[in-house]
Amino acid sequence: MDKVFKAIGRFFKKIWDWIKTTAWVQPLLIVGIIFGIIFSINPIVNAIKGAINSDDTGKFYEKYGVNFVDLFGNGIEGQKPGYSSKNLLNENSGDVLVIYVTDTSLEEDVASFYNSAKGQNVKLYIVNFSSDDNQKSKWDADKKEYVDNDAAYYYDYLLDQLVTAYNEDTNWRNSYSKSFQEKYGYSVFYKDFKDDTYDDSSAQGGAADAHSALHLPAAVKYHNGEIVDMRFASSGSFSCYGNELNTYKVLADLWEGL
Repeated sequence: MDKVFKAIGRFFKKIWDWIKTTAWVQPLLIVGIIFGIIFSINPIVNAIKGAINSDDTGKFYEKYGVNFVDLFGNGIEGQKPGYSSKNLLNENSGDVLVIYVTDTSLEEDVASFYNSAKGQNVKLYIVNFSSDDNQKSKWDADKKEYVDNDAAYYYDYLLDQLVTAYNEDTNWRNSYSKSFQEKYGYSVFYKDFKDDTYDDSSAQGGAADAHSALHLPAAVKYHNGEIVDMRFASSGSFSCYGNELNTYKVLADLWEGL
C-alpha cells in the first residue's frame, strides 16, 4: 500500500515540477483558477439562498398569523359562547387585508408586497386553515373542548360571507368593477362568483366543498369589518381576466382600490 501512495505522490510531484519549469502553463493555470472561482460564485450563492429560504418557509405567515375566530369574535356556528373577544374586524377597524391560506403558497410574493413601499401602511392578517387551532372549529359540549373537523365551520362561515357580499352589493359588483378596470386596465376575475345569483349550496357540504369553492389562497379587503373587495388564487397566482399579473401588483391594486 505504501508503494502505491509513493507512486501516486511521485506522479503528482512530476506534474508540479513540470508546471514550475514551464512558463506558459502558469498564467493559463492562474486564469483557469480565477474563472473557476467566478463561475462557482452563483451556484454557491443560490445554494445559500435556497437553504435560507427553506429555513424561513412559513415564517412570514406565522408572524402575521391569527386564528379565524379572532377576526370575527362570537357568532360562528359550532363555537363555545364567548370563545373570542378580539373581534379584529369591527366597525372601527378601518382598512384591513386578510390572506386566507392552507399552506405557504404565495408567501414570498405576499411578503414582498407587504415589505414594499406600497405595502407599508397595510394592516395585514394571515389565516392558515391548516393550523391546529383553525382545524379545530367545532366545540364539543360533552368533551368541553374543540375538536378537529377540518375547519369546516370556518370554511363555511367565510364562504357564506363572500357569497353574501357578492350577491347583495350590486353597486360594488357593477360600478366598482367597471371603475376598477378603467383605473388599472384589467378586469378582476372573481372565481365562481360571476353570476348575479351564486349557488352557495357548497357551503353546506363541509370543509372539502367549501375549500374547493374558495380557491385559496384568497385575499379579502375589509373596511370597518365589511368586505369591499376580494381576489382568488389559481395556479399559484391571483387571477384576473385576460392578464398574467404578478401577486405584487394584484395586491397593491387591491389595497389602493378606488
